[in-house]
Amino acid sequence: MAPMIYTIPTVLMRGGSSKGLYFLASDLPWHSAERDRILLAAMGSPDVRQIDGMGGGDDQTSKVMIVGPSKRPGIDVEYLFAQVSVMRNLVEMAGREVVLLDGVKVLHEEGWVLALPDLEEPLTHIWAEGANDVDAWRLAQEYSRRIRQLLR
Repeated sequence: MAPMIYTIPTVLMRGGSSKGLYFLASDLPWHSAERDRILLAAMGSPDVRQIDGMGGGDDQTSKVMIVGPSKRPGIDVEYLFAQVSVMRNLVEMAGREVVLLDGVKVLHEEGWVLALPDLEEPLTHIWAEGANDVDAWRLAQEYSRRIRQLLR
């Protein structure tokens, strides 16, 4: 029997010394066992080298973030961190215990934008620097819009 092949959009992001796969919650099955099977396959587990996937070859560097729109008022984005075991068929879900990235920083000629997850709440803060306050505000608004658009 041939293995099932799934096509699921994902983004590989790197920040600091970590990297991880980002999935939209709406692109993954709602049932946790099926979702975990897909995450294990995407990372190449179980295999010490994770040669057939995007994992980092170590439990500490095999991370996934699942994001989606929030149903709570005043919150735009909900996220779930997962750490995928290298040698076991195990996906551990955790709140803040699994650190995927400090944030995502995008550099531009006119400045930069940094998206950081909140330590207490499931939301993202947008920080920006530009040649002046107007440029910084424009960059922050643009990336806030982009993030919201990705979650639709």
